[in-house]
Amino acid sequence: MTFDIGWVGNHAVHLQNNHQINDVNVQENGLLAAFNAVRAGQDNVPLMEQIFKGVNFGGTVGTVGVGGLTAAQALRRSTTTNAFIANGNVGGFANLINTNQTLAPAPNNGKPGGLLLNAGLPQNFIVVSPQYGTVNLIDQFGYSTYHSLQSHVTMRPSHGLGGQFSYTFSKALGPWHSARRY
Repeated sequence: MTFDIGWVGNHAVHLQNNHQINDVNVQENGLLAAFNAVRAGQDNVPLMEQIFKGVNFGGTVGTVGVGGLTAAQALRRSTTTNAFIANGNVGGFANLINTNQTLAPAPNNGKPGGLLLNAGLPQNFIVVSPQYGTVNLIDQFGYSTYHSLQSHVTMRPSHGLGGQFSYTFSKALGPWHSARRY
């Protein structure tokens, strides 16, 4: 009978990483807090009032600011936005605000980011470069690590009986990114 045990490992450096830097931002601009306030049932959410002022959601919902209708109430009632609110999809909601061309009242109706223009907010309020769908930063700061413990037991034929057993315990980490902030 033989018993083998071994360790195998490797470490790779300078792996290419692709970072999407035009992701929707909801942390620094206050949109996440406002979104959560609407989800929690608050009716007076200043950022939402600013963005959706004068927006006509049509049908039975109405126009924000008319007849006491708040933006939060309209967002929860509208079939355009209520699924985002109900499912907690703040990224999808932010993307709607950033790209929708039909909700904004005149003179910004028909323009991408018309809701942001209507609110007097900068076009890059939600994404870094709104004129592009994706912006990728490619670098070579990635690395990965692999470790494994390998064991092997073999029993040579004895009285017509032989056997073999192998076991590998492994862990692969990566590709890792450096701690750089972009």
